[in-house]
Amino acid sequence: MNKKFRLLKTNKDNRESIRYVLNRDNRSFYGVAEGFMVRCSANETKSIISDARCERQRNGSSIPVYSQSTIENKRKLNRLMYLNGQRCYQPLLEKGASVLKDGNPCRITDYLGRNEYDEPVYRVVNLSNGTEIDSVDYELEPVIGWL
Repeated sequence: MNKKFRLLKTNKDNRESIRYVLNRDNRSFYGVAEGFMVRCSANETKSIISDARCERQRNGSSIPVYSQSTIENKRKLNRLMYLNGQRCYQPLLEKGASVLKDGNPCRITDYLGRNEYDEPVYRVVNLSNGTEIDSVDYELEPVIGWL
């Protein structure tokens, strides 16, 4: 595994959550103008960014947030649930996640970017009738999973 210092670019939205994850995982890093230089492999870079997105969405909730890849990896999910002492979770709002919109079950199919108010916008499919809807994140309610 080739561990060298890699640049993790940040913006005002994710800088603090990335710093939190780096400190939590005891990673070697230092700040630069564009973000953080972190000693890690290329795969670990993706994991750090995903963990930071989960921490940002969790935002003080007692229910942990896991990415879709973690939810699909049952061995990793069981280990994290054991470590967190909880048998429930929220899915990260990303492609493939199950959510509720206006009480209807939906699945996120795409991230469309940000709207004029700088809010993340997702395309979701209503699983009841198959219609596609564009929706901002605060209109979507993550479906809490239980194991």
